[in-house]
Amino acid sequence: MSNKTEITMAMLMAMQPSHHLLYIKSRVMKRALDDPNFGLKKPIDDKELELLTRELLRIEIIATTIHYAEVFASRLLAMKKYKRFHKFLLEYYPSEIIKFYKNMNKKNNSYVSSLLQYPRMSRILPNESKKEIEKSVRDVRLELNKLAKFYLKWHDFYNSYKHGFRVFASKPNPYDDFTLAGYITDPKSLNSFQVRLTNDKIEEALDYCDFMFKILSTTEDIFIQHKIRKNNKMKITVFVKNRRRK
Repeated sequence: MSNKTEITMAMLMAMQPSHHLLYIKSRVMKRALDDPNFGLKKPIDDKELELLTRELLRIEIIATTIHYAEVFASRLLAMKKYKRFHKFLLEYYPSEIIKFYKNMNKKNNSYVSSLLQYPRMSRILPNESKKEIEKSVRDVRLELNKLAKFYLKWHDFYNSYKHGFRVFASKPNPYDDFTLAGYITDPKSLNSFQVRLTNDKIEEALDYCDFMFKILSTTEDIFIQHKIRKNNKMKITVFVKNRRRK
């Protein structure tokens, strides 16, 4: 395959906004969690069925967030490969995503800056802009570390969900504002674990979906303009820390 063909393939794959679908899915489920009748022609008139719907939506939101986190990491890593962008997306192993998140707390600001497709600081003028960008990198780095912890905590849950839907919820309780869920990690031994899907945990997951959408949408745009279309002029987006979570 010629370099020209590789770049064309990379361009086509880079321009596909596939992660947008996961973000939209997270917002739709949020609406449905707030109102179980959202999008339905006929309202749910069975209270137990309505409660069960909420239970399943909480499970779906966690699973979608971890799925999004895998797509998020794979595309950030692929953009660092540049000319092997499409090959990485087609050939990467799940272990590479786990490694990405496990090592995140060891990464410095320069690494995070490269993930964001920022240019070298020596190319940025004036100094005020440098300070804003440096703060943006620090804030994103902190958020990436939080996302990494969330991903590693819920990774087994997501795998159980994805492979055979080995996830189940307790019988709905109208007095609880959380879902007591269980999941089986090994179908042979039937080892199971129990987790609470609280409202705070769901809000945290949805916040991460917002974060990943903003980061990936911006970095992919810079990647396309700068690396694929060879446009030396680029707009740099400064990210602001999420004040909802410490």
